Amino acid sequence: MHVCSPPWAVARQVLDKAETLRLAEQCGVAYPRSLVLHRPEDIERLPEDFPFPAIIKPADKGRGHRLRLRYFDERAALERFVAEHARADEPWLIQEHVGGYGLGIEVLMHGGEPLTVFQHNRLKEYPVSGGVAARCSARPVDPELRAQATQLLRSLGWEGVAMVEYRHEPQSGRTVLMEVNGRYWGSVALPLHCGVELPWYEWQLAHGQ
Repeated sequence: MHVCSPPWAVARQVLDKAETLRLAEQCGVAYPRSLVLHRPEDIERLPEDFPFPAIIKPADKGRGHRLRLRYFDERAALERFVAEHARADEPWLIQEHVGGYGLGIEVLMHGGEPLTVFQHNRLKEYPVSGGVAARCSARPVDPELRAQATQLLRSLGWEGVAMVEYRHEPQSGRTVLMEVNGRYWGSVALPLHCGVELPWYEWQLAHGQ
């Protein structure tokens, strides 16, 4: 049997959003203003100038969680939600909501090098305020985002496939990191249709080819 996923200590870093953001900061990768809640009272650390609308979502994708991503237009509503639903054993992540559209830099890493890089931009998302790709389009790989994604995956010690997810705001030109999906993503059919056969490449690597 050929195990194609990285060791647990490596994979754990992309499931823990706070750890992903810590490594992103070390690599100089921009990300939305964020606050991790480890306990309900941590909401008091949310700065007064924190931008709204904001989202709240699980900070740890590696464990079962009751919370699904929620949007809040004002601070008072967010604070009420946290007071009613937050628990000490469920870390949450609060982030400013970044407009625009999502894009993914999809990479096959091997020996610390990117063997294949592919980019898609989301044309339609569900929900429309930001979510999974309902329709997407292949794009030439942005050199800066390629370099960022490669540096971040190297710092993670990542081997195999991953999709580094960003959000781009056309009006401001701002592009920020959302997360690293350390797995095959929902829109993986797009690179396959474009002739970029990532699962086949990974199979070949696993078999020493």
